[in-house]
Amino acid sequence: MTRRRSFWILQSREARVHAAIVASVLWIIAIVTLIRPGPVDAFGNLKAGDFVHFYTLGQVAAARDAPVLYDGIGLHARQAALVPASEDAHYVPVYPPQTALIFAPFAGETFLWAALAWAACVIAVYILCGGGLDSREAGRA
Repeated sequence: MTRRRSFWILQSREARVHAAIVASVLWIIAIVTLIRPGPVDAFGNLKAGDFVHFYTLGQVAAARDAPVLYDGIGLHARQAALVPASEDAHYVPVYPPQTALIFAPFAGETFLWAALAWAACVIAVYILCGGGLDSREAGRA
């Protein structure tokens, strides 16, 4: 009598197939969600909604209008003027001025291009940080 393998134990080949299926489904969802032109996705949410506050901080830093960084009402007014679709989003001004300086280089672009450029920078940093490991070193870590 052969012993039956547990449901929770996967062979590496099975795990790769499952990972490919999950990745495919997630990419399809992302494409369907983001394919609609403009700042609002297919479900009515602001694309890159978590980036809008940092984009506004970068715009304030580029304009050298430092007092606005700590004025919640003024910061929201600037945000709503820059990205009208984000008018309902309110953020508390808690970040230090260095944060605004980090995002100032993205201030010259429109919101969606700045968000795309920021995402590309984040992906590049992830690749650079993880690029030094090969599979043998990752197993030892």
